Amino acid sequence: MQTMPIRIFLVLFIIILIYPSSLIAATERRTALVIGNGSYEGGPLINPANDATDMAAKLKSLDFDVILKKNSHLQDIEEAMEEFGNRLKRGGVGLFYFAGHGVQIGGVNYLLPIGVKVRKESDVRYQAIDANRILDEMANANNGLNIVILDACRDNPYGRNFRNASRGLAIISAAPEGTFISYATGPGQLALDGSGRNSPYTEALMKNMTIPGLPIEQVFKNVRVQLTPYKQTPWEMSSLKGDFYFKPSQVKSEDLIRKQEAERVIIVEEKKQQQQEIERKYQELERQEALQSEQRKMESEQVRLAEEKKRQQQEMERKRQESERQEALKVEQKNQEAEQVRLVEGKKQLAMLRPSSTSKFVGEAYRDGRFISYDNGTVVDTNSNLMWAAMDNGKDVEEYGAKKYCENYRGGGYTDWRMPTKAELAGLFGSKKEMVTDLIKITKCCPWPSDYGREEGSTDISNSSLSSRNKIAPTSFDSGCWRALPVRHGIISSSNSKDAVDLSIKAIDDIKLSLSLMEPNNTIENMIVKENEIEITFTSTGRINLGGDGNRRGRIRYVDIKPQIWKSGQSYSVYLPISGSTMTDINEIPFFWKSMEHANQFVNAASVLKNKIMNR
Repeated sequence: MQTMPIRIFLVLFIIILIYPSSLIAATERRTALVIGNGSYEGGPLINPANDATDMAAKLKSLDFDVILKKNSHLQDIEEAMEEFGNRLKRGGVGLFYFAGHGVQIGGVNYLLPIGVKVRKESDVRYQAIDANRILDEMANANNGLNIVILDACRDNPYGRNFRNASRGLAIISAAPEGTFISYATGPGQLALDGSGRNSPYTEALMKNMTIPGLPIEQVFKNVRVQLTPYKQTPWEMSSLKGDFYFKPSQVKSEDLIRKQEAERVIIVEEKKQQQQEIERKYQELERQEALQSEQRKMESEQVRLAEEKKRQQQEMERKRQESERQEALKVEQKNQEAEQVRLVEGKKQLAMLRPSSTSKFVGEAYRDGRFISYDNGTVVDTNSNLMWAAMDNGKDVEEYGAKKYCENYRGGGYTDWRMPTKAELAGLFGSKKEMVTDLIKITKCCPWPSDYGREEGSTDISNSSLSSRNKIAPTSFDSGCWRALPVRHGIISSSNSKDAVDLSIKAIDDIKLSLSLMEPNNTIENMIVKENEIEITFTSTGRINLGGDGNRRGRIRYVDIKPQIWKSGQSYSVYLPISGSTMTDINEIPFFWKSMEHANQFVNAASVLKNKIMNR
């Protein structure tokens, strides 16, 4: 609160104390709202406008400040009621008078304005004035004494449109304390409009209001007696606690003046004490204002400091986010570099797995039981699906030399040759431990195995004498130098044509390429094309619940492939059935690719191989 508004408030308050006559006058203030409606479209009335005019004049002569409304519509009456309520807030006596049509619906009284169009009972609630509205205005004003006079109990012109037509008005039971309510006739009865200038009720009331010294209760008793010949009995309800006179007697006026003078003396005496109290409060307010001014300065400084702190925190947060963004960019760059490395490695693996473009794979040259010799210098064992070199290296070499020879061998244009195992070499010998085919030439016993020196494994192949050109009788390995015989996993084809063989080779290469481009959730350990099935041995981590910690191994048989591709977040997956798995309660596993193209390449190539095997 500023200094000037405080002083203005105090000055106004002191003026009120110095001139208390205005307060005394407030207790004598009289305000009235008078409404008379007769020009209804249905059921017009002759006297209400005259009644309102004459009643307003009579009330003015009795010192009432009168608001007069005649033949008024709904909005005009509502505005007049609001103005009446505002004036009542100044204090004094309030009086409301209504002459016209009034109806009751469900125990609620409604006063009908001009222009009302009632076609059904519910229309009244929205087009008429609830009589309780005037009581609410009086209650809000809290002015102490109020009078309500309703000369509105006349015949209901719209009764035929109501489902439950009721005669007259209902008794108002919820009026504020200090209220006097008068009805022109009793509950459920009708009041006369009259044949003269005024209704019988209003005419009798105006005569008795001007009798000096007559209490309000006696005024309405006189009216009731005077209406007896009309067989109309006015009805009143009152919660007044004091006396009210429309026109006080001369004696009572002098008593009132003495009473007002005594009250004025008391007020003047109290004024001094109030002035002292006001001065004390004024000083206290100035002190409080000084404290508040200082407090506002402190609060302003605190706000500034808080804003500065907030700005610093925002700057720190911005730098932190920028640092995180830079770090994320670095991580993303590393991931991209790693992906590029993986793609390059995949291409390298493909290059190692795919035959060279100069290879002339023209088909079979000879067949010897389960062995097929091709004119590119290779022999395929259709039982084990192993591809052998048609002849060993032709000279003795040590183990390391044999390993190097096999890995660098490029027979048939393939780059994935290796040393055979003991078990794989044992597959070349029959029950008499002799070579089971003449298509593979071993110039001297024995070829080096990759698992030489290990205890586990199948029958050992040892050094022995040549019993014939290609027959060997192995006994046990001796130390020394032997031959190098390369081997690799082969392919299966039911056709002798070059196109069929090349198609199978391409399918295997496509599978291996697509596997090299998978997301790093499945690690491929080995891929074998057997006589009756194609298998991939893999290790799987992440992406699926494997029922425990660590990696889990499994084997997939491609003859059981279901070529369906699923969208999994940002990846594409193919679910394949598992056999020989160490996984718990898992029957199939998804392989994931980053693009639909690689997933399609896998499905198409695997389907080609599956068809080759199934149609053999």
